[in-house]
Amino acid sequence: MTLREVFRFEVEYRLRQPSTWVYALVLFGIPFLMMHVINGSRLYLNAPVMVANASAMLGGIGMLVTAGIFGDAAARDVHSRMHALFYTSPLREAHYLGGRFLGSLAVNAALLLGVPLGLLLASVMPYIEAGKFGPVQPAAYLQAYLLLLLPNLVVIGAFMFAAAALARKSLATYPGGITLYLLGSIAGRLSDGLHNGTLSALVDPFGARAVALTTRYWTPAESNARLVGWPDVLLWNRALWLAVAVGVFALLVARFRFAHPGVAARHRWWRRLPLVDTAPVRVLPATAPKVPAARRSFSPATRVRQTLAVAGRAWREVAATRAFLVVLAGALFFAFAYGWD
Repeated sequence: MTLREVFRFEVEYRLRQPSTWVYALVLFGIPFLMMHVINGSRLYLNAPVMVANASAMLGGIGMLVTAGIFGDAAARDVHSRMHALFYTSPLREAHYLGGRFLGSLAVNAALLLGVPLGLLLASVMPYIEAGKFGPVQPAAYLQAYLLLLLPNLVVIGAFMFAAAALARKSLATYPGGITLYLLGSIAGRLSDGLHNGTLSALVDPFGARAVALTTRYWTPAESNARLVGWPDVLLWNRALWLAVAVGVFALLVARFRFAHPGVAARHRWWRRLPLVDTAPVRVLPATAPKVPAARRSFSPATRVRQTLAVAGRAWREVAATRAFLVVLAGALFFAFAYGWD
């Protein structure tokens, strides 16, 4: 198989999944409904600045979709136990990872088109209150997609895909996303302490600070009519983080190997190997045990107990994973760090 074949397979697989179309509905429906519930302000809701800010915020919500798509692409073969076929085929690691990543990226990029389309369609609804929306500028939605949504998808997808591929677990996408957010947040806080707006804008992985720096001195009239454009600080920010994404993917290709995920602890020189008795074991003739007849019950109470037992077991399996503990620790960190603002 080649990179092109892996890419085509990944795209066709994603398009056959019902979850993909649910993601499309969510990424279109949330922006469309959001425009109906936001109250008016000094700026039109479809002003270029508002479109850019809304796109950046909705892109953060879209991280959940990105985690689902890229996590499934990176760890699906291991979960379905099909990895042995790929690992023994004449397929290079770079082609395997590149095809999976680019296929997921293409599908997710198409789904993200629902964000500007939802914002645009809401602004032209005939029943919308007059005065909330101004003249429609299609270029504002195009710039928000090309400068914010699409580059953010590449950066977030690279971190999440690398984490899931190296861990062989789809849940590892969430620690990968948290790591990216922490890097940007910590770097932004440090640069804010230096009172350097340009540096603070450059280290933001999502580009929102660069947009705020570009438009901070605009009047309401300018913000309603003027496009964000292609400012240097935003372009440098995008170039910097796209380079980081390329570096993360290159590191993944260098570290990833077609090797079966081990289940036993690694051997260390200070650990003695257990002695194995090679003497033949005498097998006694087995006797059939006497098992009492079980009483079967299909009452509603039994079904409730079965449901609770399955739910409890699933909860214990999730709560015992490292990914869940990392996500929980990150949530607690954000609550204590930013919950008092």
